[in-house]
Amino acid sequence: MIKTFKIDTIYNYLFYTLFFLLPMEGVVRALPNIILAFLGLFFLFRIKKENLMNKFKNPVMILYSFLTVYIVFSLVFSDQISNNFSYLSKFFLVIGLVILSSALKSKEIDKVKIFIISGVLCSIMISIFSIIIYSIDQGKFLFSVGKQVNEVLLTERVYLAFFCVISFIFSLDLLKNKYKKLSGNVFLLINVFLIIIFILLIAARMALISIVIISLYQSLYIQNKKILLSIVFASTIVLVFAFFFNKNLTNRFFYKDQNKTFVENMKVWEPRVVIWQCASDIYKQESFHTLVGLNSFTKTESELLECYENSISNAKKREWFFKQKFNTHNEFFDFLLSFGLIALIFYTLIFIYALIVARKNVTLVSLIISFLLLGLVENYFHRQMGVYLFGLFLILITSQKEYDLINIYRSSSGRRKNKLLEQQKL
Repeated sequence: MIKTFKIDTIYNYLFYTLFFLLPMEGVVRALPNIILAFLGLFFLFRIKKENLMNKFKNPVMILYSFLTVYIVFSLVFSDQISNNFSYLSKFFLVIGLVILSSALKSKEIDKVKIFIISGVLCSIMISIFSIIIYSIDQGKFLFSVGKQVNEVLLTERVYLAFFCVISFIFSLDLLKNKYKKLSGNVFLLINVFLIIIFILLIAARMALISIVIISLYQSLYIQNKKILLSIVFASTIVLVFAFFFNKNLTNRFFYKDQNKTFVENMKVWEPRVVIWQCASDIYKQESFHTLVGLNSFTKTESELLECYENSISNAKKREWFFKQKFNTHNEFFDFLLSFGLIALIFYTLIFIYALIVARKNVTLVSLIISFLLLGLVENYFHRQMGVYLFGLFLILITSQKEYDLINIYRSSSGRRKNKLLEQQKL
């Protein structure tokens, strides 16, 4: 009994620590994988077959498994599995995380939210300290185009900002549903405020757009119109002041050359304009097979590099693109080019079914929105942190039994039967 209790406690806190450290991945890169290995070892003593089966009965998890199996078969038949092994392993990492989460109870999974909030808060505080040191040392603060951005922040800007969005969503969830004590609510409110300030400070565009959209979505469920109007008014004032006083933010959204139009500036300063044009050119090639794509992530990258070489006339810009080896910067484009329309359909259906499964859960719908928006500008399946985040997404979706499609179907069928019985009585 005591041994079981100790194993359960160790397992839970290893799981919590894993997600606490993820926002600090830039400085603790190896630790998450080490913790994952220990979790795998302890999981042998905590296997809950029923929970595990329920996870994989969830339509969202079934679709993700089909996507992974399809990619494996595509790589095997095209003899590209060795070239793409590093990418493929990330898909299995997501499945591994979901399997490990099956040993946790729903209350224990809820605690993960608190540890993520705490981890993000630590990352923000350390990053702010680094920004201050950098600003004092350099005498200026140019986060709109500065190459040092990702060196100064604790983790790469796009992912640290996305963690901030997740922390924002979880904080709102806990404010609404969990904490009754004033001290807990005050902490969460301060955390929400700090997240918004930090995102504005580092000029994280997609994170800011995500928070605005999520806030508008969640405001639909606020019944008190006075509170709603107050939030909208306060948010508008904050955004106006942020764009007026933060030149980094203004330059990131509208680009720095005031002598050119917004479209002209985008073509010069936004890499995705070139990247997505190249992705479109690859798709339009006669040799491209729409249904199955190039059957390889590495082939997609090679085709993009070839396009950069042929389409970018500026030598310095071309050299920069080659050095960075830019991928498609869009998860939808990446699946379409790499594994065709079949993979894209599977990937899209994951989110469609996730919305159906979680449609009554404001927090999960907000999380789905955030992943959809991130997928428009980033290939998170190519990054270790990205797949950990997607693993968290699937863990939360597959933990919501009350929103399972089977239960929804049964309840709707039950209502129809009751109506028929009432009609028969009449």
